[in-house]
Amino acid sequence: MNQPKGVALLPWAFLVVFVGTSALKPDTIFKIGFSGPDALGTNGPAEGTYYSTLVHEGGGAGAQGWSLSLTARGGKITSIDTVGTATAALFTDGFSHHEVTNGVDNEGAISAIILSFTTDVTLPVDTTSTLARLGVRAGPGPATLLYVDGLTGVGQPVANVITQAQASRTPTFVPFEINAPPPPSEPEACAVSLGDKVGGALQSPGDQDAYEFSALDGTLLALKLKGTGGNVPPGLQLRTPQGSSIDLAPFAKVKKTSVSLKNLSLPGAGAYKLLVTGGAEASPNYLLTLKGKAPRSRLSLKANFTVSSPGEMFEQSFSGLGGALLTATLKGKKITPDIVELLAPNGQPLSLGGALIPGAKSTKIQGWTIPSTGAYVLRVRGSGPEGSSGALTLTLKQKPAQGRVLAECAE
Repeated sequence: MNQPKGVALLPWAFLVVFVGTSALKPDTIFKIGFSGPDALGTNGPAEGTYYSTLVHEGGGAGAQGWSLSLTARGGKITSIDTVGTATAALFTDGFSHHEVTNGVDNEGAISAIILSFTTDVTLPVDTTSTLARLGVRAGPGPATLLYVDGLTGVGQPVANVITQAQASRTPTFVPFEINAPPPPSEPEACAVSLGDKVGGALQSPGDQDAYEFSALDGTLLALKLKGTGGNVPPGLQLRTPQGSSIDLAPFAKVKKTSVSLKNLSLPGAGAYKLLVTGGAEASPNYLLTLKGKAPRSRLSLKANFTVSSPGEMFEQSFSGLGGALLTATLKGKKITPDIVELLAPNGQPLSLGGALIPGAKSTKIQGWTIPSTGAYVLRVRGSGPEGSSGALTLTLKQKPAQGRVLAECAE
């Protein structure tokens, strides 16, 4: 195969430009980033090894070549090559050049690769490949590895470009933090329940209080945060059980001294975290009121089972609300009802103690407190003499805990 059409190889310019769009898949996403240790030279400047990486997503052809222009803010790139990379493993009769760059606004490194002029060689698809090996000097303070177009070696300024199926693609740039300062620590969350009213006091404009409450998916949340003394309320954030933030703006109603939310449907079952944050103009003292209405279908259910032979086992899953009182009634028709066990969200059997009340026609779990919010499984069966059959009816209800009024959160 001859040199691909449209490849411009100026002496020491290393800028690879392909033209044309044959076989180009527009859904392909390229991301160039870095891999290596998060910390380097924490006790003083030191040198470590990092790699320039390319993520390919969405199918389509693999990368045939690329040009890179990268730097280290707060540190220094001391070397660049392809030792130990996917580039080195696949390179066949192509073009390769790497150079550390210097000068004002030009500190960093550049690299240009065409894997092959004679064969159809590409990086693998839908995976992450290493493009170049970097020597980086940094520490003890933070540094950032990042891609910046326009660094210049002995030739023309270099742009960050990926070549796919004879066409140039602009990738997404993903920076890499070295010795990044830890995120601000959050206070330990205080356990509250929907229905509670809690008084709080922030010690300074930067102070923060955290509250945690359990809820079932689909619960309609209502809350009010009111500042005292006629001042504006503190800031408010809400996070899901997975830690992502919920956009409160569509549900928030802001007044001079309060902010309130209404009919915010919670997306999943679990423990939610509420953060109350101080501000320069915010009232240091506040009153937080929490309310929630869980879907009726989550708090109660009814199920029927046909027992074709004695000892036949059945399972009923349900979303349990932490702190709620559980009542489960299993009735038998022509068969003796038996509640075998209740499994926690982690799959382990739970002790029901005196809350389990057996009976010949009806067996109950009465007034048992659900320990935490999550997916539970109730196992039941129908017992009787050999050859007997019948039916079981299970009714399950949860009663959420009553709200409290707290002068302050009890740890």
